[in-house]
Amino acid sequence: MKTKIALLLTALCALSSTAFAEKARMNENQKIQIVDPWIQPTTNENALLFGKIANSSPQSDELIAVATNSSVRNELHAPEVDNSITHIKIVSFIPIPPHGNAVLAPNGHRIMLKQINRPLSPGDSVEVTFTFKNAGNVQYLVPVRSR
Repeated sequence: MKTKIALLLTALCALSSTAFAEKARMNENQKIQIVDPWIQPTTNENALLFGKIANSSPQSDELIAVATNSSVRNELHAPEVDNSITHIKIVSFIPIPPHGNAVLAPNGHRIMLKQINRPLSPGDSVEVTFTFKNAGNVQYLVPVRSR
């Protein structure tokens, strides 16, 4: 009996190691990475998504859309300075330079999740699909947390 349990545990460890290695290979081959993404908690209809988009490709890319399992629609935002006052405007894309980053931050580029279908509390997660002009879809499970 102990031998069967030991064999079963060994098999499970091997399978999980293989799955982890496959996931790591997938991430290594992905030219776009979403680094430390997070969504602010809210009981409101809207929430903001922050983080960093890292591009390891020699080609620039653009974030052109975002879809989630928790919001009806979403907007890409960028800061705009007018007469020394910064306003946030809706944009059709967020540029990501070659071998560079785009930072999603409260006073910079950011993603607005609109018409949220449930309260978002710290500890929750939201399935997010980021769509890029060149890299296509990149999916992440984004945690809800305070700054």
